[in-house]
Amino acid sequence: MQKGEHLEPNYVQNFHPFGRLPVLNDGGIRLFESRAICEYLVAKYGPHSPLQRRTEHNYAELATYEQAASVEYSYFDPTMKSLAYEKMFKRFMGRGDPDKATVERLEADLVQVFQHYEKVLSHSDYLAGNSSWYNASSVPHAPFKDLFTDLDDARHATNRRLVANLYSTSTLRSMEPEVEDCIKAYKQKLESLAHSRMNMDLQFWMQCYAFDVISQITLDKRFGFLDSGADRGGMFASLHEYLKYCAVVGVEHEWHETLFWFMSKLPARGLAYVAQFTGEQINQRKQALKVGSLAEKTQKKDFLSKLFHLHDENPERFPDGAIFTTCNTNIGAGSDTTSISLCAIMQNLAESPALRREVDARYEDLGEPDFIPFNETQSMKYLQACIKEALRLHPATGLPLERVVPRGGVALSGTYFPAGTIVGVNTWVMHRNQDVFGVDADTFMPERWLNQSKERLSLMEASWIP
Repeated sequence: MQKGEHLEPNYVQNFHPFGRLPVLNDGGIRLFESRAICEYLVAKYGPHSPLQRRTEHNYAELATYEQAASVEYSYFDPTMKSLAYEKMFKRFMGRGDPDKATVERLEADLVQVFQHYEKVLSHSDYLAGNSSWYNASSVPHAPFKDLFTDLDDARHATNRRLVANLYSTSTLRSMEPEVEDCIKAYKQKLESLAHSRMNMDLQFWMQCYAFDVISQITLDKRFGFLDSGADRGGMFASLHEYLKYCAVVGVEHEWHETLFWFMSKLPARGLAYVAQFTGEQINQRKQALKVGSLAEKTQKKDFLSKLFHLHDENPERFPDGAIFTTCNTNIGAGSDTTSISLCAIMQNLAESPALRREVDARYEDLGEPDFIPFNETQSMKYLQACIKEALRLHPATGLPLERVVPRGGVALSGTYFPAGTIVGVNTWVMHRNQDVFGVDADTFMPERWLNQSKERLSLMEASWIP
């Protein structure tokens, strides 16, 4: 190297797929990229390197991994972003037509990257251990993954255990006063609309209620949609577009990072309002906890307070970012599914006058209270059957939540699937399986949950994925 032979074009070309520096040849192990080379040298020759424990002295594997990561962020990512800008976004953003010479150069660079990928990955059966469909719902390179998008099994299990108690029935029942307040506000709004004799979109008001009640439970403050009667910032429409994006880009997940980067440069839309509102409530609570007494700090029992308690107990395992991510996920995932489920129940009852009268009669027997506690609703068997049947016919999830077959493969319904196969089931198909729910599976019939043998009911429960 002192003679400079490593700078010769032929030498570099033999070691680096793009003909760049630096490169390293260590006894037949050929590496490129600074970080990969440095980690390799530290791991192999550094006597006190902590990397030795992590890699079990497999220096080459560690360096190969770093090298692959470097290709992703140094060559593929910037090239793909620039190409996507020229061919897709430049005209859309009002900056003129694509530059032909630039496009040709970027496409040539991308061919080199793909040739390298082909060489590296051609021996692999599949690329990842979990379904990458979930990547489209994530923030690329976020320091803390939420439970929905985290594909690391061990980390997901650890983080799930951290918050599992927050979603227990007893914890949720402790939040009934917040739910009751929102129900009262919702009832007042519907009564006001009824007295005005104006037409109303029940689905819209259900969505207003769902967002308000979930934010009340999570952050101890409502968005205020029920009060304003308006979709602030176009949040509902943005959420709908976001879910469509996740469905499509989840299939072609390789595009997500590039598309996400471009979308982040566009003017903020409705979902940004959720993030802003969530962040404001977290910061306000954080300031209140700083100046409050110990009694005040332990007095509140809402969801956000419990998250702060988790953070105080173990800030490394549950950092600040986890508080925001958990709250944001609660609102984003919980509000829309709640709205869909409530609308499904109301629609099916509205279309079945006889069944609605049956439910009304049970309600009248209770004295027509403004609020029915959770424990009392559990004893209302016919109401529970109506809820189950509505969610069976119209489940809130419209996509199969994919899973990847683990090592060793698995047999499902008599068919063997090898390791790495992506499998999933659509709840809309599952819920209309006539072998499980009967030949009238397409009909709203709450009685099917009441007049069954234990064996049949057990099968129905196992096949019910609301």
